[in-house]
Amino acid sequence: MMNTDEVTLLALRVKALVEETMNVRDAAIGRRGIVFRGTFSLPAGEAIAELRARLGSSGLLPFVSRHGEEFEVRVVRDAAPSPSNPLVNILLFALTVCSTLVVGAANAGVDIIARPERFAAGIPFAASLLAILIVHEFGHYLMAAFHGVEATLPYFIPAPTAIGTLGAVIKTKSSIPDRKALLDIGVAGPICGFAVALVALGVGLSLSEAVDIAPLLGAGRVEQYGDSIIVKLMTRLVKGRLAPGQDVILHPVAFAGWVGMLVTAFNLMPVGQLDGGHVAYALAGRAHAAIARFVLACLIALGLVWWPWWIWVLLIMVLGTGHAPPLDDVTPLNRGRILLAI
Repeated sequence: MMNTDEVTLLALRVKALVEETMNVRDAAIGRRGIVFRGTFSLPAGEAIAELRARLGSSGLLPFVSRHGEEFEVRVVRDAAPSPSNPLVNILLFALTVCSTLVVGAANAGVDIIARPERFAAGIPFAASLLAILIVHEFGHYLMAAFHGVEATLPYFIPAPTAIGTLGAVIKTKSSIPDRKALLDIGVAGPICGFAVALVALGVGLSLSEAVDIAPLLGAGRVEQYGDSIIVKLMTRLVKGRLAPGQDVILHPVAFAGWVGMLVTAFNLMPVGQLDGGHVAYALAGRAHAAIARFVLACLIALGLVWWPWWIWVLLIMVLGTGHAPPLDDVTPLNRGRILLAI
């Protein structure tokens, strides 16, 4: 804790640093930090880079946003990231391996809890799904490292669900520098995971069998799932045109690819802390809040038609619909990144 005199001295020292790049009109000290408003004496990009360099050497972080014709610089202490224990990541991954093996074996008609020696029946599904999740999360992790953002290793989430997991997450431990970095980190996971899911879907479909589905449905031996556009296109590409009354019995690898497509699509909803939320904030800035409210309202309405949509509403509410701004919330994306975001 600091007394009033110490806070005043710190504010004066920070103001002197800020005034080297900013014509300060107003300054205030609050719970959110020391806030300055005014105009930059340099082009915005150069001024922000200069601010980050000067304040960073003093252990401070400047969050820059635009308010009409003026800019706001909110200065806070750069807190040291909390340490993480990699043993937790390893334990959760091991549990997720087990849970996906159980589901994969069950889909193959094997109860490996009762017959553990037959665990290999679950490997095709579990290995394919985990490959998608691993590549997805390390896409985020490596892109964060590229932009100098400290992040945890992936936390895998085992769960007694139809796929044996609720996916995986990483947590950033330092501030995102700008919208460009936010977009790059946000899209890297879905793009990388999608590529692996596409390969798994193609390979799995080549191992899948097209059969007359009517007798199987009558005997209650299969469950039918909806198909995305990509799944339909890949099925047509790999299996050709199916005869009337036929459908494809998905191989476990293909089912993992189907799940990967579904999870990627859900994760790209433009709201909160989902990957789509990061992309939406990078593209729309503070308008992201309105987008998030609209998406949440749509999901609530969809739940009236099919109640499992409300599970996603609950998950989003738990994660939060808000989004923390990057340090530089001013510099816009270039055209290439705008197209990538869309």
